[in-house]
Amino acid sequence: MGKKYKIVKKLMFLTVFTVLSLYLVFRKDYKDIIKVLSKASHIYVIFSIICMLLVFFIDGLILTLIANSFQKGYKLSKGIINQQGNVFFNGITPLASGGQPFQVYLFKKQGIKIENGIGIVFIHFLFYKFCLLSFALFSLIYNYKNLNNMISNNSINLSFVLIVSFILISSLSILLILVAYLKIFQKLFHKIIHLLFKLKIIKNEDEAHNVFDKKLVSTRQNIKHIFTNYKLIFLLLFLMFLRFFIYYSIPYICFYAINSPIDKKHFIDCLSLSSFISLVSGIVPLPGGSVGVELSYNYLFSNFFNNQISSIDINSSLLVWRSITFYLGLILGALVVIFYNPRKKYNLTKNIKIDNKI
Repeated sequence: MGKKYKIVKKLMFLTVFTVLSLYLVFRKDYKDIIKVLSKASHIYVIFSIICMLLVFFIDGLILTLIANSFQKGYKLSKGIINQQGNVFFNGITPLASGGQPFQVYLFKKQGIKIENGIGIVFIHFLFYKFCLLSFALFSLIYNYKNLNNMISNNSINLSFVLIVSFILISSLSILLILVAYLKIFQKLFHKIIHLLFKLKIIKNEDEAHNVFDKKLVSTRQNIKHIFTNYKLIFLLLFLMFLRFFIYYSIPYICFYAINSPIDKKHFIDCLSLSSFISLVSGIVPLPGGSVGVELSYNYLFSNFFNNQISSIDINSSLLVWRSITFYLGLILGALVVIFYNPRKKYNLTKNIKIDNKI
């Protein structure tokens, strides 16, 4: 009951932000939005859901491929379940900070060694951020002229916001890489271990130092192992770019779902706007990027398609998009966290031999 209570409590906390964001965006047009949604195309709504499920599948496949490069026998079903747990905890924690620790914990339950689990999550993070920033950079270059027009018509300096978001996310990614490799951070962790020993939280300081060093060495070796397998690198990059392409296509489909299709020539523009939303939401310190995601979606699509699409249609598409891309994953992830509990640790076969040198 304790575990379920905590999950329900976090969901209630997130609901507060959800209600707030929906109120801010839909407070003026909610009656008209309800009318639009009542006439929505079920086919395109289902198609949007299928696209999002395909994104979840690809994420799980990527985790599975990385895991099997360390330990043979890790099944795709476990990778998909692990990823859904990540979706849930990222959705209920500020700056999506809770998913990765849960993944490492669940990997251990699924029979993956801790150092391998850390390596898997770290490598997935690198590929994810690389593709996200690559899409964002392409979008900034591709839509440079349109961004200038949007800026001239509004008081908000959109390019400044997007560039700052890009720099912050890039800096955070680089910092995490440095944490794994620079000795200064290794020394910092040793000082933390010493402090925990002084506080009597850790009983054996020398053992804790040795375990940490072994895990760190093993994690570095696993990362090095991945980046010497060029075929796997290209496959992972292809899958990750495909994942983002499908994910960023969903807003375009959602406009068809509300019977307000966007011209095909603006398909790449929709991908770009979706990429900008990801950039902005990445620096919003609220669970699920609530409020920031909704406002950025409304602002970007309203200003880009100025007078071409009504505000009611944009807000209606936003509601469909947000329900599919965020709340669907949150529900599925909650079911995983509540009901999935491996009763035994699986013995997976280790299939790589690595030198013990750092």
